[in-house]
Order: sequence, then structure tokens, then C-alpha cells
Amino acid sequence: MSNPTPAITFRVNLALLATEQIGPNTNLVNPHVLHPDMHQDSPDNGRFEMANRKKTRSTWTPSYFPGGQIRTLKDGDEFVEYGVPAVYLRDNYAFGFAPDHQAVLEVVSVA
Repeated sequence: MSNPTPAITFRVNLALLATEQIGPNTNLVNPHVLHPDMHQDSPDNGRFEMANRKKTRSTWTPSYFPGGQIRTLKDGDEFVEYGVPAVYLRDNYAFGFAPDHQAVLEVVSVA
């Protein structure tokens, strides 16, 4: 039995947005405020913290996976989803499709 189309390969990207449009310093008039990890004296340490933060975060996707399991995903994880669930994940959680504050998936390929 073949899987329904489309088959979309996703990669998890848990880097924070470069601006603080959402969160404790919400500023919709001028959203280009300082990144949360750069509020310190050392720009080098700030860049290290920006890169390190995504390694300590995780996310999950809805239970479309076999057996109805919810999968916990780390930054850089890749997975393939098929058919209607693939389109749902793309439209609701992928960069370029979902709102920026909600996007955590990159579309790697579509077949």
C-alpha cells in the first residue's frame, strides 16, 4: 500500500525570531527591538546564547503519527508526513505558510 500524496519532509527550526514582536517586550509599532539574548554586556556571549537556546528547546506535533503518538522534536530533527496531515502541518506550522510566531518547521522537500 502506498502513502497518500503529498509527501512533505519537514525540518524542525527552534531558533527564536530575530525580533520581539511577541513575548514580554511586545512592541507592534516598532517590532525591531533587541533580541532577548542580546540584553547583556557581551555581544559575543549574546550570539553564543542565541545559538545555544534552540538546543535546549523542544516542540511537539499533533498526533497524526502511527498509533496516535505525539512526537517531541528537537531542533534539526527531520520527519516525513503524508497526505492531509502533511498539508495541515505545512499550513499551520511551516515557515512561509504559518504566522511567524507559530512557525517551527521548514519544508525540506515535497513529493
